[in-house]
Amino acid sequence: MDRPVRKAMPRNYVRFAFYFAPEADSALGRFGNAWLGFDPSTGEDLPRPEVNGMGSDEIARITESPSRYGFHGTLIPSCVNNDS
Repeated sequence: MDRPVRKAMPRNYVRFAFYFAPEADSALGRFGNAWLGFDPSTGEDLPRPEVNGMGSDEIARITESPSRYGFHGTLIPSCVNNDS
């Protein structure tokens, strides 16, 4: 799958975002961490869920990038001009 080309941001702009991450011991946190195969709070590797038609290798492949950051949601991504 081809990734979209990202345009470079002008030098005078700053990118920021607000994120939500559930409590690690909540049902949502446990669910997300299991999909990523990693608990960022403890550093522990976790078993991935069993999904009909998908092997753990495939789940690991499609979650490789998100697993670096832990389970979270981006609420507000934005850029602002830093010249002011």
